[in-house]
Amino acid sequence: MQNDSLELHLLRQFSRPEMRAHRSNHCSPIIGTFDDPADSSATFVITPYLAQITRHSWWRIDSFLEFGAQVLEGISFFHRQGISNICPRHVPLPVGLVTTRLSPRDILFRRDTPFYFAPLNQCLVDMDSAVAGGITKEGWKSELKTPLVGLGRPRLTDSVKGDLKSFALFVADVRHLNLWGLSPLEGLLRRMLEDDDPPDAESALREWNSLRDNTSWVKKNLCMTTRATWECVLWGFGGPPRRGGS
Repeated sequence: MQNDSLELHLLRQFSRPEMRAHRSNHCSPIIGTFDDPADSSATFVITPYLAQITRHSWWRIDSFLEFGAQVLEGISFFHRQGISNICPRHVPLPVGLVTTRLSPRDILFRRDTPFYFAPLNQCLVDMDSAVAGGITKEGWKSELKTPLVGLGRPRLTDSVKGDLKSFALFVADVRHLNLWGLSPLEGLLRRMLEDDDPPDAESALREWNSLRDNTSWVKKNLCMTTRATWECVLWGFGGPPRRGGS
């Protein structure tokens, strides 16, 4: 990476001990750096894991609701640091920012390890919009064990709104897999897609979690696609209808 690149600057900021302690910082930390002998303006960066995920599958409604909560948590974390444009629509990934849980049997993936993918070299940094707990704010440590409530909210710049809109459009597309099962999200998505005064990422996260908590056990355990749900129902009642023969 170039020494003066925004991407390297942000990775170093997120790797500081006090930043690593933040419950919402799942960014891949820097564990070592060394100079490039052929280019004094560049630095090699060592991270414990860095992989590209381009496809996701969710078997149950609740699995997708958990995924969405993790993504909103990541967006909220970045926005509180004054960092936006983390979900540009032209990035060939769902949302542009991805969090997921990793398999314990894969050498690259670890179970229950949330992580984020964001094009850091395209991020916009506006420290004037950072709130308490941001990269340069004194209130950082006080937030480590307390909810992020009543501490102000980032300015809703066009790029901040764009991140939320990209996420909402992604979820709106996924909703078509099972409109009834994901119907509780409809009101929140409609407000996130408004340009005038949409909820910030933190407010959206709180509402998302509330909707998930209040979603019935039946809906949570539905399959993500209506077709798969009916197949499970048919199997539960003795299997799908036989074709031909007796």
